[in-house]
Amino acid sequence: MITQWSVLSLLRQLTDIGEDEEKVCLGIALSSLERVNSRLKADADRDDVRIAQAAAGLAYYALCVRRAGSADGIQSFKAGDISVKKSADSSLKFAASVRDGALAELIPLLSDNGFFCCGVEI
Repeated sequence: MITQWSVLSLLRQLTDIGEDEEKVCLGIALSSLERVNSRLKADADRDDVRIAQAAAGLAYYALCVRRAGSADGIQSFKAGDISVKKSADSSLKFAASVRDGALAELIPLLSDNGFFCCGVEI
């Protein structure tokens, strides 16, 4: 069975998680897994690895958004000849591509509740 712990394990493969972030990341992993599970077809295999990967992709994006919001506006740092510039945009773009790729793999297991078609008689 896929749990928030398995999602957290996959999330650790995508980014470094410090001890201070672990509790927050576990909560993000749980909410991401719940989001994915709520969209699955009734007959979907709940142990499919794509479910955990999609949840980890969602969690990774949410974590990157959280980190970008807590950067306190600092974009660059320079000390002598060494300078470091961190771009939140590039991190978010990469996280979005990871998320979108994982969700695309999950499409066969998802239920489609967003389309409605009807006829109109005149």
